[in-house]
Amino acid sequence: MKKFLFLLCFCIFAKAQDNELLNLDFSKLSISKDEFLEIIQQANQKQVFNTIEWKNLLHFTNNKSEIINKEFFYSNQRNLKSEFELNLYMYFLKKEIYLGKKEELNQKDSAITFSNDNDNLHFICKFPLRAKYIEKSLKLTKNQDLNCSDLNNFLEYISPKSISIVFPAAYLNSPASMFGHTFLLINSNYNSRLLSYAINYAADVDEKDENGLMFAFKGLFGGYIGKYSLKPYYDMLKTYKDSENRDLYEYDLKLNEEEVNRLILHLWEIKDSSSVYLFFDKNCSYNILWLLENANPDIKLRNKFIYSVIPSNTIQKINDINLISDYHYRASKLNTILNQAKDLSFDEINLAKNIALGKIEPNYDYSILALANELSQYYASKNELSVDEYKKITHKISSNLSQSKIAKLPLKTPKESIIKANYPSKISFAYDTKKKALLSIRPALHDIYEDDLGFDKGIGIEFLSTAINYDKKPKLDELILLRLASLSDFNYINHKPSFLFKLAYDDVLDDKLANMELLGGISFVNEYFLLSFLSGFRAYKDGLSFNNQIITSLSYKANKLSLSYHKNFYKHGLLEDILSIKTHFKIYKNTAIFAEFQKYFHKNETFKIGINYYF
Repeated sequence: MKKFLFLLCFCIFAKAQDNELLNLDFSKLSISKDEFLEIIQQANQKQVFNTIEWKNLLHFTNNKSEIINKEFFYSNQRNLKSEFELNLYMYFLKKEIYLGKKEELNQKDSAITFSNDNDNLHFICKFPLRAKYIEKSLKLTKNQDLNCSDLNNFLEYISPKSISIVFPAAYLNSPASMFGHTFLLINSNYNSRLLSYAINYAADVDEKDENGLMFAFKGLFGGYIGKYSLKPYYDMLKTYKDSENRDLYEYDLKLNEEEVNRLILHLWEIKDSSSVYLFFDKNCSYNILWLLENANPDIKLRNKFIYSVIPSNTIQKINDINLISDYHYRASKLNTILNQAKDLSFDEINLAKNIALGKIEPNYDYSILALANELSQYYASKNELSVDEYKKITHKISSNLSQSKIAKLPLKTPKESIIKANYPSKISFAYDTKKKALLSIRPALHDIYEDDLGFDKGIGIEFLSTAINYDKKPKLDELILLRLASLSDFNYINHKPSFLFKLAYDDVLDDKLANMELLGGISFVNEYFLLSFLSGFRAYKDGLSFNNQIITSLSYKANKLSLSYHKNFYKHGLLEDILSIKTHFKIYKNTAIFAEFQKYFHKNETFKIGINYYF
């Protein structure tokens, strides 16, 4: 009678599940059909398929999985309950079923070669963290021994000890990297982090082969697929630190041994998986959070973001839950060079440049040779030296370095951590001398008149910044669709021009108009000071204007005083002169007060004072 009731319950359940279980061959299981049905009943009673942990394993959100690969699922229905039932069936599948079987893999660029045969094809070997969850939730023990050689080789190869999250700073040359980037570093048992592996998530596209506007459009509206990848950390450093000249910030995470192991096992499960990539929410940072939440289901980070997941803010949110234990700064190649040169004279720097380019033979001055060595690597990365020239020059430099008296090089000064930066979204309240109240909101990220803690001075990225003034009735004051600023220091090594770009609806002479402004020029920047000279044009409905701008600022910690002067020439001899003085004082975490004085020489002047709150 008991068996009959089990069978009846099973048939009713299977019917409700579109007969997926009715088609299974229970003779292939390592337990009896009755035992299997009893375990299913236990699973249904405990509702083990509705837990946060199970949802995380399947990357389930809003009642569906974000993983799009069919190989990630055993159930065609791809819902939580049916997938658990099919996973349970595969868990008990006899290992002999896979004896002599092999599945081909594309391992062309793989650092580790997998056999992908025999026991390695079994559910327990392919999805070890799911298997652990099944065992824990239903109090099961494995009833057959499997040789998961591929998984074991993988674990041995990467040798995981601890996990860090790495933040490469913003890179304005790529829409995907404008807001920075995050990836995980698997700290291994090797002595150097350079020998460790990094877990990256990125759109599966080569930006060099894609039109810039099309790349941005597809990234905004889901035109790309994102994939996880495992890469040597030294390769990541070569890309971010050397080629793109981005500072990197490494944050060690407070994950214990079990949590590190869970994260790596889940990485194994999703290593061949893909999902839809979106710049603002389903991006690198968001998908890295899936790994952390699978390491510890009590870590709930994804639900802390409302409309966007910005890499810098990801680090801040992780710090807010006390998950960061330590911090390490890696200067970009450019900043390393500038740091090494700061105590050398102009003639000594020129001497190092000529040695690095092979124009003169190396001397035996340690400080000059050390700088020349860094410069030669830099010039080679920029294709200013061929590979053969680089090898020949560095061999000579290294030989002379080994014979030189070692001198103390300038210490690298760590930059302020992004943790200390304001949160990316901002809401402002202000009042001006025209007795108008102003409300503005900005989804992301930073402007050049705010404090620079956690940001490179002169870098600004604003998206959808909207301001409304209220004078008897609300009125749109400005809408900044996109504003970019890159006011980088022009020096003996960095010859990149500065630029400002704005696409907006705002002031044009005495009117509010849609317009696009592009200015280019030169900037001089140090720790406390910025000075920029910019010229360019603005396009609006009546034609073009020739715009000129001087920007200077003094900053100390979280306080800044800025002055800008605009001189814009319009057709018919119209001229616009604007002097602007702005102050920004941080009074508390994510809170600052500001004041602004503007003098319009062709009409009037305004003064406003307000408060910024960052969230």
